[in-house]
Amino acid sequence: MTQTSGFYREVVESTSVALVVVGTDGVVRYHTHAAAEMLCGSPAEITGELFPSLFVLESQDLVDAFLRRVGFEDAFVRTSFDATCRAPEGPFRTIRMTAVNLAESPEVAGVVLTLVDRSEVQRAVALAVQAARSDELTGLLTRSALEEYGRALFTEGSARTATLALLDVDDMKRINDLHGFAAGDRMLRCVAERVASTVGDSAMVARFGGERFGILFLHARAPAVRRALDAAGRLVRTAVPGIDTQVTITCGVASTKMARHWPGVVSRAEAALLEAKISKPGGIFFYRRDTPGWQERRRREREALQTADQMVNALRSDVVRLEHDTRYDQRTGLLNAQAFDVDLQTMHSDAIAQDARYSLVLCDIDYFHNYNTRYLYQPANVTLRRVADALKGACRPGDRVYRYGGEEMTLLLYRTDLSDATVLAERVRNAVADLSIPHDNRPEPCIVTVSVGVAECDPCAGNSASDLVDAANTALLAAKQSGRNRVETRSVGGP
Repeated sequence: MTQTSGFYREVVESTSVALVVVGTDGVVRYHTHAAAEMLCGSPAEITGELFPSLFVLESQDLVDAFLRRVGFEDAFVRTSFDATCRAPEGPFRTIRMTAVNLAESPEVAGVVLTLVDRSEVQRAVALAVQAARSDELTGLLTRSALEEYGRALFTEGSARTATLALLDVDDMKRINDLHGFAAGDRMLRCVAERVASTVGDSAMVARFGGERFGILFLHARAPAVRRALDAAGRLVRTAVPGIDTQVTITCGVASTKMARHWPGVVSRAEAALLEAKISKPGGIFFYRRDTPGWQERRRREREALQTADQMVNALRSDVVRLEHDTRYDQRTGLLNAQAFDVDLQTMHSDAIAQDARYSLVLCDIDYFHNYNTRYLYQPANVTLRRVADALKGACRPGDRVYRYGGEEMTLLLYRTDLSDATVLAERVRNAVADLSIPHDNRPEPCIVTVSVGVAECDPCAGNSASDLVDAANTALLAAKQSGRNRVETRSVGGP
């Protein structure tokens, strides 16, 4: 038994897995060098340290509670938890711990923890979320992001005091007609910068769509809102570089105290903006009930109340669509390259935690530039979609298919070794060939085909996700150099 224990200990210590054994008293009894590196930033000796003390103060009680909870689990039941640590002089890192209770084992007598650093994955997800909440042209918040804050003002039964101002750039069509859309976009960016710099941290600014902007003042009273909007109007009226037309904005303003929900606030601000456009273009109009046309506006508001549910549902659909657009390629319907980068890191981390292997299949449509030249781009787009559908149809449930870029598509295959991945790659290649899409601007066979490169990743052997991509690219290049319409494989780190 002693020889067997020594054998297993030597095997574990030789791996790059971050492993910690914690006693029932919360003290570290054993750890690998990788675990110390992850927790402390260096291969320090942490045996005898209180395990929760290795994390930031805010996480220590949570880690202690997690260890206690694992102590009540049955043996070999896996439980996971995320906590934050920071090495001296280093950045915060999010560590995922997967725990197994082996306290009853006489040789282990503690909780075995496998550690995975998920910091890069979380940062990638945060960047993707930030991109989805930012307007591409101006860099401001999107309308959906601002309305998320607005709806939260009404979640406690009665609205918290806030003011919404809708700004509309006057004569935008004339500006585009005179100076062109590129100049119009430049002018919108300039207006966005000037408005945002004027209100500063006192409000949130979003592009509502087209030439319309929204400003949500959370704590300002009406006089302060008017002063801020007057200052923004004056700054916007100063010359915009490259545009010799004076730019003005018209504002409509409404308070949350005038409505029972967020769509009602937007409706009142729009009514005030419409009144301003009619009666005082280039000025500011606060929504009031004693203005001319009040009865007609009330009728429109009642209709707005009746359709509030539909508006909320539409907003939810917008959020779903926005999340979809950040991860999916519109031309093929496949997941996009941004989603691939995030999912690859996530799958790699999960493979480390689960001691699993996974594979990457990289496909490239043969002679696709010649296809574009012969059949032009519109038919080429249709062909891209047909090939994408063939790839999805040839895959197993749970396999993920991405448009990697241009005519390249990838498949991420979890818990799949090189042999099984090669079989699937051949099925994918045959599925595309079976489409029999004519392609007479290439050598025989005169149909659309794909070349495929396959590689397998074993994270516990030290393989990285970037190594896997490099190996798959090398295999794909070999498939093309060997005559195309074939599958080639490569080992990570191999020739």
